[in-house]
Amino acid sequence: MGKWRVSAGLLAVTLLSGCGATDDAAEESAAPVTDASASASALTKPTCLAESLLDYIGNGVTVPEPTIIPAGFVPTATITCNGDWGAGVTDHAVSWVEEHRQGNLDAVLAGFALPSEQDGTCFTDQPMPPVVWLVDDRGLGMRPVVPTGRCGEFKWDAITAIDALPLSERIVHQVPVSPEAEARFAQ
Repeated sequence: MGKWRVSAGLLAVTLLSGCGATDDAAEESAAPVTDASASASALTKPTCLAESLLDYIGNGVTVPEPTIIPAGFVPTATITCNGDWGAGVTDHAVSWVEEHRQGNLDAVLAGFALPSEQDGTCFTDQPMPPVVWLVDDRGLGMRPVVPTGRCGEFKWDAITAIDALPLSERIVHQVPVSPEAEARFAQ
C-alpha cells in the first residue's frame, strides 16, 4: 500500500495540469512578512492553493520552502494540505483537502525538533507527508521541515501529533485537471 500511495500522489502531482482554481486566500499576496520574534523565518499567510505547492494550479502564488522552526516563533494552530487521491477525478477535478487544527502543540513542536539522520547510504519507499503550516496568533505561518531517519524515511511524530489535535475546519478544494491528465489519472 505504501508504494501505491506514493505512486498515486506523485502521479497526480505530475499529471495534473491546466487548472484555474482560485480562492480568496490564494489570490492575496503571499509575500513574506517578518518581525523581530521570527526574523529567521519568512512568515506568510498560509494557503493550500499556491502554485509552488501544486505546480498545476497555475495561479502565480508562491510560498516559502519548508525550514526549521525559528526561535521565538510561537504557533497556535496548524493547517495541513493533502490530496484525496483515492477519490479519483470527479467532474474534471481532484480533491485537495485543507484541515485546520488547534490545541496544545507541544508534541507537534517536539516532533518537528527531532534531528534528521539521513546519511545517504540507503533509501526507503514511503508516502509523502502532507504540506504542513504552523500558524501564529496573527494568522501568519511557516512551513516546517519534516525530519528524516537514516534512510530518508520521514519521522511521522509531528504529523501524528497534528492528527491528534481537534479539527476546527475542513475544506475540500476541487482542483480542475486537464482532459489529458484526467484520462491518465483514470488508468
